[in-house]
Amino acid sequence: MKNIIILFTILLVIVLSACSNSTSTISKEKSTEKKKEYLVTFNKQVDLGFTNKLGILLIKKYKYFPVVLAALSNKQYKQLKLDPNVKDIEANTTLHSDSMDVKKNQSLDIPQNLQSKYTGKGIKIAVLDSGIDVNHPDLNIKGVVSFLPNSKPSIDKTGHGTHVAGIIGAQDNQIGITGVAPDSEIYGLKVLNGSDIGKNSALLSAIEWCIDSDIDIIHMSFSSKKFSQAVSTAVGVAYKKNILMVASAGNEGIYLKESISYPGAYNEVIAVGSVNSQGKRSIFSSVGKQLEVMALGEGVYSTEPNNKYGKRDGTSMAAPYVTGVCALLKQKYRNLSNEEIRNRLRNTAIPLGDKFLYGNGLVNPSKLLN
Repeated sequence: MKNIIILFTILLVIVLSACSNSTSTISKEKSTEKKKEYLVTFNKQVDLGFTNKLGILLIKKYKYFPVVLAALSNKQYKQLKLDPNVKDIEANTTLHSDSMDVKKNQSLDIPQNLQSKYTGKGIKIAVLDSGIDVNHPDLNIKGVVSFLPNSKPSIDKTGHGTHVAGIIGAQDNQIGITGVAPDSEIYGLKVLNGSDIGKNSALLSAIEWCIDSDIDIIHMSFSSKKFSQAVSTAVGVAYKKNILMVASAGNEGIYLKESISYPGAYNEVIAVGSVNSQGKRSIFSSVGKQLEVMALGEGVYSTEPNNKYGKRDGTSMAAPYVTGVCALLKQKYRNLSNEEIRNRLRNTAIPLGDKFLYGNGLVNPSKLLN
């Protein structure tokens, strides 16, 4: 009998130990469950009480829009989906620039600046891009900020942001080129990395910074194929605060199907397509009903990092021309609303053909300013 009791005791210890190890393994599996980054958009305001109750790791809560960046497990994702206060949950989608191949050129093929008494003086423009080379002698950048971890805002590895900045506001200083609005105040906001790729979370942070900093125009020469409720909410807030937003239409137009990319496709953003020097739509320029105006986007000569200049193609190069023109108009009429500026752009544009392909036509600064 004594032996039976001892044997039973040993078996009980083994079973309990196995259960303990099993529970430990399950607990460990749960604790190491991989979480993904999501942007969570709420209907009105962020319900922090609910997120805390679910043990959600909040990476960032945005100030002006009911959006949070959070790391969610599958279980937390499903629980949030059931919350009636949650409008949308989306993966932290990537962005990419709208520049085509780079054609380096050190010749004197320099475009003329607009013959206008307006220079964009006093207009604050935020260039959301890959950074800007602040040491370029042809650029006078008022400030730079990076929204990427461990990335210096004044280093532009791809040259994309530096090229865009030159089109908008290269100085009228007897060297290099002169931008459309040479006296505008340009701020470089880094949202794209060394491969010209970024995240929507960085874009939201940059828009938030622009609101805080009383920026007049936000320029975005990048795109995403996916609609984002979080970004749509943010641009809506910025637009109501009378911040004008200009973006490249995208380089997906070769098949002539609806292809305007985001953020250009949001109703609040001016989508700019590309034409060549003969006024014909660039074969790559995206098309669609959201297309607003066109500008030169082929062989555009502008500033490059390390005191250089070069040519690039893409709707990324067309959009900054329109941003510069809008800066001139804002200087002339400081109290114009976003809608009034857009109406003037549309009504003064030179018609080029089918609106699906050309929008309202070629931007016409002479008529616009006179």
